[in-house]
This record gives sequence, C-alpha cells and structure tokens, in this order.
Amino acid sequence: MTAPVADDVPPWNRLKRVAFRIAFAYFVLYHIDETYLGLLGPIFRVLNAPMGPRAVYRRAWDPIARWIAIHLFSADASLLATMNSNTDSGIHYARVGSFLVAAIVIGAVWSALARRRDYVALDRWLSDFLRFALALSLFPYAVSKVFPVQMLPGHLFTTYLLQPLGDKSPAGLLWAFVGYSVPYQMFAGFTELLASLLLLTRRTLAIGALVALVATVNVAAFNLFYDVDIKLFSLNL
Repeated sequence: MTAPVADDVPPWNRLKRVAFRIAFAYFVLYHIDETYLGLLGPIFRVLNAPMGPRAVYRRAWDPIARWIAIHLFSADASLLATMNSNTDSGIHYARVGSFLVAAIVIGAVWSALARRRDYVALDRWLSDFLRFALALSLFPYAVSKVFPVQMLPGHLFTTYLLQPLGDKSPAGLLWAFVGYSVPYQMFAGFTELLASLLLLTRRTLAIGALVALVATVNVAAFNLFYDVDIKLFSLNL
C-alpha cells in the first residue's frame, strides 16, 4: 500500500488539528525523556560524562515542573524531591504534568500561527516515532519474561519462602504469584515480544498496536491495582 499524500486527504477539522498539535508536542517531550535519550546512555558512559542524557534533559525540565506543581497545583515542595529508586514519585508526576502544560501552550501557539489544514507528513512521522518508542519500551520487559527473570520463580527467590504471605506488599504479592507460574510469565513476555516485533514495520503496525494495547492495559492494571511504582510509565505506553 502506498502512503497517502496531502492531496488525497480531506482537510482536518479544527478540533482534530488542535488535538494533533497538543498530542504531537506531549508525546515528543515525553518519549525523548523516557525512551530515546536512554539509547544514548552507553555513549555517555564511554565518554565518562558526569551526567547521563536523561539527567541533562530533566535538569532543564525539573525546575519548571516544580514551579508548575507548587504554584498552579499547590503541591507540597517536600514531595518533589528527586528519587532515583522510584519512578512514581512526586517529581515524576510533576515532570509529566509540565510536559502536558507545555504541550497545551505549544498547541495553542501553533494553532494561532498555523495555516495548514492537514498534517499528513507529520502524522506519519509521529506514528513512526511512537511505534519505535513503544517497541523499544516493550522489548526489554518481553525478554525478561520470556526468559523468566523479571519475576523469579519462588524456589529461586528465597524471600518468597521466608516472608509470611500477609506481610508482603501488594507489589511483592504480585511478584510472588506471577513468579509462581513460569508459563504465564513467559506467555505475557511472548505477547509483549510479538507486539514489539509487529510494531517495527508499517505493514504490521495496526495489528502490532492492538497486541500492544492488550499487553499494556494488562500491565497498567497490575501496576495500578498492586501499587507497583511504574504506573505512570505503563499508562503512557
């Protein structure tokens, strides 16, 4: 199938144009941080850089995020400390909130200045940007489940056997019961692996997106309902 060109596409209505501009800005800001800058990490380590690429990006955004959280949403400043061990801390929500506020501002300015009535090329570029971001995000989780090491089986993870069931955290309970069933963990991994592979080509993009939707909804539900500290990331996926 050949890709549509601008002349083949009817003009977008105003709402669709505004929504696209905001979504475009948000997802680019978010996935530069969470996905693509991570690919530069090995280069920064080889160069013995004092900060990683994400840290550089976040150093620019975090003061904005704190200001927005404190002054617009009355957040407690003490909750906005950077915590490397937790991906759902206050600063992470503030940072993503700042991406959203910035995207709305960019979308408003873009809409005020723009004269185009369709964005076929940009829409195609955003689709490619997002499918690779999703594939890159799913792949390491898929591999760690296909070779079941993300949630180790109970007989290999002694704390499962030593800690009373009632003393486990919700996330610990999730790790224990998923780790108990190696076939289920591998099945979940194969689902994520299938999605990430299908997303690599435009020909299989639609089915890959549907498989990814099933996989990520399942993961997001586990993270939300068992209090795993990667809720924000899985919801964005």
